[in-house]
Amino acid sequence: MPLSGREFRALDERMREAGVPADGDRELTFDDLTELGCSRELAARILRLLGREELLWQQVWKWRRAGVDAVTWRSGDYPVRLRQRLGSDAPPVLFLRGDRRLLTGRAVGLAGSRDLTDLGTRYAAAIGRMAAAKGCVLASGNARGADQTGQEACLAAGGSVVAFVPGRLTALPPRPGVLYVSEGGPNLGFTAERALRRNRLIHCLGPWTFLAQVRHGRGGTWNGACHNLEHHLSHLYVPEDGSPGAAALAAMGAKSISLRRLQEAAEHP
Repeated sequence: MPLSGREFRALDERMREAGVPADGDRELTFDDLTELGCSRELAARILRLLGREELLWQQVWKWRRAGVDAVTWRSGDYPVRLRQRLGSDAPPVLFLRGDRRLLTGRAVGLAGSRDLTDLGTRYAAAIGRMAAAKGCVLASGNARGADQTGQEACLAAGGSVVAFVPGRLTALPPRPGVLYVSEGGPNLGFTAERALRRNRLIHCLGPWTFLAQVRHGRGGTWNGACHNLEHHLSHLYVPEDGSPGAAALAAMGAKSISLRRLQEAAEHP
């Protein structure tokens, strides 16, 4: 069984504390692992996994032929904010399809309902245009509604998008200006749990996250916003739309922002 994300990060932290290089020439031994604090069972499992290195590289090259790359927790271009803000909950590996340089650009997060009102649609589009005007990539989730509305507006304004997807990465055709990102594996299908989990990445990639529309007490947008406020992932902005959801989040610490202010920010970089 592969290491869980938590097990991987715990081992990585122990190796860092002990000064063990991740890319050292000497292979880790059973004694090395037990001295790092691994149980005998875990040490044996890690050695079995290390023994499958050739199979791993075969899989990596298969992914690369399909246009999929990967960035690991120890890679120089792994997003610093994910490491800092999520800690042990940060994905040990992110799978990428597109321009990986977008992953380390200054980012603005966008989340919102799938079924948008006219006002929610205008908010989503204004957030996307604002990100482009400010020279930021738009971090979103590629779902219909707020995500895709904001993404299309950002791209039309000359911006770029990092889309954290909860479905099969290999099914998404490459698109200029878009980097698709997945955790867990590039061939995993959609699940509701994956959709909820990816929200923390959207809220965390940049220092600001904007909601285009939110329902009170339900849905992924609400859950992601509450998680953000609880763990201080980024500065959260909610629409001044008179909705119970936005009002409740503002009472919890989010900042309200008007559509006019967003539109002005998009028009005057």
